Amino acid sequence: MPIVIAVIIAVLAAVGAFFGVSALLGGSDTEGTIDECSIASDGKLTASGTVKSSSEVDTKVSVRFDDANTGTEVDRTDVDVTGAADESIPWTAEGQAGDEVTKVTCVLGPLD
Repeated sequence: MPIVIAVIIAVLAAVGAFFGVSALLGGSDTEGTIDECSIASDGKLTASGTVKSSSEVDTKVSVRFDDANTGTEVDRTDVDVTGAADESIPWTAEGQAGDEVTKVTCVLGPLD
């Protein structure tokens, strides 16, 4: 059951990330996805996805890991995203959570 809940949370985060990255990179032709958002039993956080635009991409995005139970930010990392126009550019991010965190959501957005 917890795996099903985590998958639902990851899908909802991916939908939100699509709109967040579009605004971040300044064009309605830019798409961003979160395809994976997980926490391992040792607290290791992992997120991955893609960014695609009709123009060349050379930027950084921020990947934020939030505690799914409290909404509190657990960790954040910056990811370089560089690639050609019309290319699906993969990104991967890692973080670390404390023992009290059991589920996370991931948010893709601009640097603060």
